[in-house]
Amino acid sequence: ISTGSFCVVAPMYISEIAETSIRGSLGTLFQLLLTIGILFVYVVGAVVSWTTLSTLCLFIPILLLVGLIFLPETPVYLLKRGDRTKATSSLKWLWGNYCDTNSAIQVIQHDLDKSSGDASIMDLFSNRASRNGLVISVLLMVFQQFSGINAVIFYTNQIFVSAGSTLDPSICSIIVGVVQVVMTLASSLLIDKSG
Repeated sequence: ISTGSFCVVAPMYISEIAETSIRGSLGTLFQLLLTIGILFVYVVGAVVSWTTLSTLCLFIPILLLVGLIFLPETPVYLLKRGDRTKATSSLKWLWGNYCDTNSAIQVIQHDLDKSSGDASIMDLFSNRASRNGLVISVLLMVFQQFSGINAVIFYTNQIFVSAGSTLDPSICSIIVGVVQVVMTLASSLLIDKSG
């Protein structure tokens, strides 16, 4: 449950704190780090016992939890609550002192004003563009899950053993992990250029 909620919250946090010019690339950062984590497990898992690997993997969420304590609320969240002063200081903390926080806060406030109002679930069905976006999003998620990608990632070693590969299954898994990282990195570099 924690991992599932983090998969939603992390990209949302990143999109709310990112500068507009790099929002798309940073939006893919979560997926890139996920594939790097998978590669880490494949590489380290090839040379250590599963108990050592589990112990190593335990420290990463602990570091994440400690780091989260020091992160500020997003400027978007603070502006929604009406706290412009905290939103400005949050933006300065996140972007550094070099940025023009006043104009950035005005842009965020303008976007919030444009999207203000109570939205309901029925708004997803109220016009053609919303319906199309909903259908495409749901179909992408369904196809991703039905593609069996999680089974492939979780059982890569066993798949290569069953396939009778002449390469060491651990090496094959590492190759799969490297391909994932490279392709995710390529998509993150292309996303802002392609839209």
